Amino acid sequence: MRRTLLGTALLCLSLAFWSCTPSLGSDSSGGVSGELRGDVTWSADTYVSGDLVVYGKLTINPGVTVTLANDVELVVDGLGGLYALGTADKPIVFKAKDSSEGWDCISFTEAADTNSLVYCDISGAGSDGGYAIAFSSIGSAEAVITNCAIHGNKGGGIDASYADSGTKILSNRFYGNAGFPLSINEKVACDSSNLFHEGSSAAAASTSNCVEFRGDVSADRTVKFDITELPYYLSSGLVDYGSLTIDPGVTLWMGAQARITISGVDSIFQANGESGKAVEFCARIAASTWDCVYIAEGADANSFSYCDFSGADSGSGHYAVYVYSQYGTAISLDHCSFDGNKAGGLDVYWCPVISDITDCTFGDNGDSGGNPPYDLLYKAGLTLGGGNTGSSIISES
Repeated sequence: MRRTLLGTALLCLSLAFWSCTPSLGSDSSGGVSGELRGDVTWSADTYVSGDLVVYGKLTINPGVTVTLANDVELVVDGLGGLYALGTADKPIVFKAKDSSEGWDCISFTEAADTNSLVYCDISGAGSDGGYAIAFSSIGSAEAVITNCAIHGNKGGGIDASYADSGTKILSNRFYGNAGFPLSINEKVACDSSNLFHEGSSAAAASTSNCVEFRGDVSADRTVKFDITELPYYLSSGLVDYGSLTIDPGVTLWMGAQARITISGVDSIFQANGESGKAVEFCARIAASTWDCVYIAEGADANSFSYCDFSGADSGSGHYAVYVYSQYGTAISLDHCSFDGNKAGGLDVYWCPVISDITDCTFGDNGDSGGNPPYDLLYKAGLTLGGGNTGSSIISES
């Protein structure tokens, strides 16, 4: 009887040990892999030796280092949740076992909507060229990612282009990633509290160092672009059905033949720069061209101040800014610059109402030979504001 009681006690002690230490689901290498179910807390340094799917609640305590083997993916299923809650003095570290190879990513799958990464240091991911943190394209997930350093990854930083409402990416630092540091959509709370450099250095200038914005702005959404440290990239353009505000000093990189469409009576588009802090609309790659800013019927709550437009060249012959309305669309532009747009600068010929076009400068917009397309095209009888300068400002009946 005494031996039986001792055996039972040892068995209970063993089960308790396996349920609360990083060894749960361990394999012959001594690392964690496979499936993780139930509530588990990692309070000591942990080695993830193979792909790990989290079906339960995984909590990682401050100061823990998580080392991941080559090509390993940590998947948070819709039934599970990841809580990596570090502190400023005890960050949680995710790193590669072999820096020359790297691990894959942290992946949030469909409906994985209770996740937090706070004060985490994430490096060495992207072994397949993807992002260190990715939201699955299969369905929506959400997470709060704050005060993290995402750096030195072989692909990008965070791909939240499929993230759901409730996702917050704030006060993080991105640097040294081979791909885009950040990709977002309209549902993601993301602002200039994020930094894109190491230490006191300025953000590196390259075509991959940008914030990619994917998708459109829905009628019920209010979106602001306020990051000025590096450009926003609209790879496929966007349609603004809701409200989009672009702050002074922001640069918009446009993808090949990408178009911004301002659509409908409920849309609001405000691109208001300041003297010395213009809003730039230009191609991401100098050899490439983008389409235009197209202001559609009824979109009349739009203004452009201190904006620079360059590099537009639509295959359909649209000017860099093209206003089309037979019934009522107003536009306001002041202190804007149009230069180097091969299909023309500003076309308000089909706009029956010109609210205000003042102090705009027009350079060489496909008119170096003095023939169409023009710098500015408008219908005879409409009155522009004053102070506009250019070599080919034309009114036609």
